[in-house]
Amino acid sequence: MPYRPRCAFVTIGQTPRTDILDEVLRMAQAADLDFDEYGAMNGLDETDIGAQRPREGERGFYTRLAHGGFVSVRASFIEQRLRRLIEIIDRRDYDLIVMLSTGIFETWDTRARLIHSQKLTDLWINALIAGPGPIGIMYHLPTAFDSNLAVNTALVQTTRMVKVAGESPSLDEAARLLRDTDIIVMHSLGYSDAHAVMLAGLVERPVVSVRRLVAGALRTALDELHHDARHPPAGDRQAGPDVLDKLPDSAEPLTPREQDVLRAALTGLSNKEIGRNLAISHRTVAIHRARALAKMQVSSTTELLRRALVKHGG
Repeated sequence: MPYRPRCAFVTIGQTPRTDILDEVLRMAQAADLDFDEYGAMNGLDETDIGAQRPREGERGFYTRLAHGGFVSVRASFIEQRLRRLIEIIDRRDYDLIVMLSTGIFETWDTRARLIHSQKLTDLWINALIAGPGPIGIMYHLPTAFDSNLAVNTALVQTTRMVKVAGESPSLDEAARLLRDTDIIVMHSLGYSDAHAVMLAGLVERPVVSVRRLVAGALRTALDELHHDARHPPAGDRQAGPDVLDKLPDSAEPLTPREQDVLRAALTGLSNKEIGRNLAISHRTVAIHRARALAKMQVSSTTELLRRALVKHGG
């Protein structure tokens, strides 16, 4: 069966977010993955959510609920729930986690590869700031602008900001304010590709949407995962792809990453060496190694090799 990466898409609101995810998957041409959606506010009813509306002067997130309506919720409440959710997701052996929200500045040390929409957008903006001309950044909410300045004060020196509230932006007003910038970034996954195309037509300038940035990062990550599955690193190739075939059957199938780690471990490589070859941390290697050995019902690679010798009459 062809290898299909497993991906978790995460939003600060409730799922499903077909309004965002369908377009991101189409842009990324991502028919070659299996995915699940998770929302930080999944399972909460309107009473629970209503109790978390931001107080005066308190930072909040504006996001969509399962029924399609939008709500503003205290940022601290969302961040706490999101932190717990990421921990749960990362124990489910996904290859990739994609954060489908900007405005989240916390980073997490995940075993899975992480596409962090805010960090990705920051990298783009910082690169554009280095250019000679002004750039425009369009936000859904004024509070989003204020939050970004708190983290990246360089923005205020060389950019023109537009604060547009609501899910349907006033493109005419944005075009008037940003007409003399060199390039515009639509700083929210709520802005669709159609919004970007319309704004570009009004200002006759390049417009970049965060959806495009996330889709590009997703396509790159999928290509790399497929490449890794087809071409194991040198430490793995030394053992040969048939090594696992000589081992006793596992209690449950090993994931592609567990197979990679186990092959490399059977060549005598340390966790740090395996980590360097696979471009993951040695702690992540240790986790995959432990899971693989548990599935093989052994406590060490030495015991595993001993059982392999018994199986083949060695």
